[in-house]
Amino acid sequence: FVIPQKTVFGLSYSPKALQQTELFFELDLLEYLDKSIIALSSPSIDVLYDIDNDTISKIKLPISKSYKFGVEYNMVNQTILRAGLAYKESPIPGINSESIITCGYSKKINSFRYDFGFAINQNEYYYPDIF
Repeated sequence: FVIPQKTVFGLSYSPKALQQTELFFELDLLEYLDKSIIALSSPSIDVLYDIDNDTISKIKLPISKSYKFGVEYNMVNQTILRAGLAYKESPIPGINSESIITCGYSKKINSFRYDFGFAINQNEYYYPDIF
């Protein structure tokens, strides 16, 4: 296994006209500095397999990016509504990217804060060698 280097750039913006609203944007870059071993049989990548030695050549994975966008709305009665969208690229060729939609709700009652959230993922996998 190779652990990637992660670089994150983020922005937060609160409009003066809508002070109870805040906008967020984040860009994550994952870079694999060492060569990684991948055991895939895909026409989109070059994996050299030596049958005599049962070894797989090492290849360089590309930089993968994640884009995240979110909105947070603070209501007067200490209630917060959140919504977001994330798009993650896969570093492995042949595996599709992933889209995530998120929503959340937070409410403060006396000294307790209740916070609920959920996310919906959409991804598709293509396995031509299985079927």
